[in-house]
Amino acid sequence: MKKEEIFALIDEAQARGVPASIVVNLYVTQDAPETNAVLEITVAKALAHFEYDQNDKGFPIMMIYPSESIVEGRIKFFEGDTPEVDPTVIKADGEKRFYKLLGEFKDAEGNIIAEPLYLNAVTGTLTVT
Repeated sequence: MKKEEIFALIDEAQARGVPASIVVNLYVTQDAPETNAVLEITVAKALAHFEYDQNDKGFPIMMIYPSESIVEGRIKFFEGDTPEVDPTVIKADGEKRFYKLLGEFKDAEGNIIAEPLYLNAVTGTLTVT
């Protein structure tokens, strides 16, 4: 599926009141071929985000994990790191774009984080293999 087709589906769904994240899950991830991708971090520090809520147009509102005010337990990547990501772009609130992180991550207490985590697309360069 081409990027333009994906955005057209998202726009059409939002006009009908369907959250963008549902469209991405239904139309993009199920039909997407298995691909490997890494996001080479090009900024000093990139912080993982999670989907906190959705705006009135159905776009996810992303927040730094575990919260904007809690520093302990943040999932951090530094310049030169290459975390694995799903190459499908997630369009979020405020015209921001994110990539879903792949792999397992643990919180400050050592528990596996069950919810999906994301990195802002502007924090690095995507390489699809």
